[in-house]
Amino acid sequence: MSSHSARWEGDTRGRGTTDGRWIAADVEALLTALRDQDWIAERPEEHLLPHLQNAWGAVESPWSVTHIAQEAGVLVVSMIWHRPGGRLRELRADAFALIGMIAESTTFVRQQLTSDAIEYRVTTGMLDEDGPFAGHGHLLLLRVGGPEVARLLANRP
Repeated sequence: MSSHSARWEGDTRGRGTTDGRWIAADVEALLTALRDQDWIAERPEEHLLPHLQNAWGAVESPWSVTHIAQEAGVLVVSMIWHRPGGRLRELRADAFALIGMIAESTTFVRQQLTSDAIEYRVTTGMLDEDGPFAGHGHLLLLRVGGPEVARLLANRP
């Protein structure tokens, strides 16, 4: 647990009201799949990239792509976020909309702030019982930068 007592601005309670056991088995199932050396599908650029390209190629897209690579099974996409005056919450919403284009039945996303970018570390896939195909997964790393992200990072506490 964090050493901070307030969990958001104005929090006076400093603690929660319950645990997340109701979903823990689902998270554990994803973790088990991730540890299976054969769970991640080959060729992420073929499975993920066309869907992402459709999304960032849309007329109103806030994204421009600067680099795409495949690193050890992870599709790494570096992009610039174009939403003047946007807040971190709006960036997250835009990133989740983009991730939604490739999301399968089980998806985990972790946002990480670095010195010069905001990263979204994603795994998505299907567990064996999720559908007609054998369980499989994909790994995606979105690295988001640009002037608007630099402004957000400069203003963080």
